[in-house]
Amino acid sequence: MKGYVYTLEIVIGMILMLVTFVSLFSSQPSKPEIEVTVIKQSGFNSLDFINKEGLLREIVQNNSEAELESRLSALLSKSLKPEVEICAETCGTTGVSTTGNVITLDYYVSAFNENYMGRRVKLWLWRK
Repeated sequence: MKGYVYTLEIVIGMILMLVTFVSLFSSQPSKPEIEVTVIKQSGFNSLDFINKEGLLREIVQNNSEAELESRLSALLSKSLKPEVEICAETCGTTGVSTTGNVITLDYYVSAFNENYMGRRVKLWLWRK
C-alpha cells in the first residue's frame, strides 16, 4: 500500500508541474510596438538635425511654430503629420489629432546668443 500512495503522490506532483508549465508558457509574447519607436526616434533626429544646423534656437527665440513645422515636414516621412508647440512650462494641444496613435516628444532649448530662454519644443506626430 505504501508503494501505491508514493506512486500516486509522484503522479499528482508531475501533473501539477505540467499544468504550471503549460499555463506559464502557453501565452504568446506580445509584439513590441516598433513603429512607435521608429516614429519617435525620427522626430527626435529631425529636431536634433535642425538644432545642429543652428536654426532651432533662433526659431524658438522667434516663437515661429509654422517655420519649424515646415522644416520638420521636409525632413520627416510624407506619411507623418507634425504639430509643434513652443512653450515655457505647459503646452496646449491645439491642432493635435484625437484619432489613432499620437506620438509626443519634448525637446528642450535652454539658450540663444547667451540669453536664457528655458523653452520646450513639444512635438506631436501621427500618421496622416
